Amino acid sequence: MKKRLTVAALTAALACAGAAGQAFAADLKINDHVTLGGAIEVEVSHSEDFEGASETSIDLATAKFALETEVNEWASGVLAIEWDGDADKFAVDEAFVKLGETEAMPAYLKGGRFVVPFGVYDANTLADPLTKEAFETKEDNLLVGVAAGPVTVDAFVYKGETNEGGGDASIDKYGLAVGYARENDMLTVGVHASYTNSLFDSDGLQEVFDPEADYVGGVALQTSVQIVGVGLIGEYITAIDDYEAVDMLSGENVKRKPSAYHVEVSYSLDMAMPLIFAVGYSETEELAGVFPEKRIMGTVGIELAEGVGFSVGFSRDTDYGVGDGGAGEDADSLTAQLAYEF
Repeated sequence: MKKRLTVAALTAALACAGAAGQAFAADLKINDHVTLGGAIEVEVSHSEDFEGASETSIDLATAKFALETEVNEWASGVLAIEWDGDADKFAVDEAFVKLGETEAMPAYLKGGRFVVPFGVYDANTLADPLTKEAFETKEDNLLVGVAAGPVTVDAFVYKGETNEGGGDASIDKYGLAVGYARENDMLTVGVHASYTNSLFDSDGLQEVFDPEADYVGGVALQTSVQIVGVGLIGEYITAIDDYEAVDMLSGENVKRKPSAYHVEVSYSLDMAMPLIFAVGYSETEELAGVFPEKRIMGTVGIELAEGVGFSVGFSRDTDYGVGDGGAGEDADSLTAQLAYEF
């Protein structure tokens, strides 16, 4: 469970930020060691679910701020607080300390709460890819890594929510990630590969399947290319072995080997008001009753001013067939978003 930030603590934090406002008004620096950032996103949407029920709403989709501190060149920390709309409270989204990764010391240690580097989940659409919804994993964890030029290697461990065989939980979830990134004026390339020994500890799966089932490992492969204004993204994530346990939704014994992939094409125009067009497609396998089988999504966005953007996005989910455990129907969503970032 996420730790909640109390109202008193939040009030104190805002008061401190307000008192220091004059100091960082020009460059958003509270002082030489602390930088403040944040985002507010408001969405107006119309949606229709698999059962044909429609809804129109206005939502505060995002309200968050983050403090990044750097007391010296080898020690830094991040504290990000985000509004949890479901609980109607502010909560700690990310908080971690990082030591190392300097010119003299390319190795680093990172500890706290953040998304483990299994999968990348990049997208330029308002709707999230199904790869992210199913497999992204945010945990309190420890990570060691090294950055050598364009190559990064990370290894991480965490406790997680599942516990193979029951009994007392232990720190026995781990993974490895390798990445390569290169950028120049014309071309940006990224390639990532990662492994986890417990795929079902993801945020999207840990509460759906038996928490005492045998661990099932997973691998993720991702590549991205940006050539001038044209961007391409592709990602594939899959379990290595079959999962055999009781489905927490149906109560039946199941045997699954879930996977998902996502592809996206985008085009950016560098104008007085920069534009971006993005179209993406995601698909899952053997996740009927948990996630849709397919998702197609598109977004058009414009930067109205520095830090201010407006986007319109459409997505259509297609569920698994009735014989496969789904509804066999489509669900549509149309969203307009006004975003402010600082």
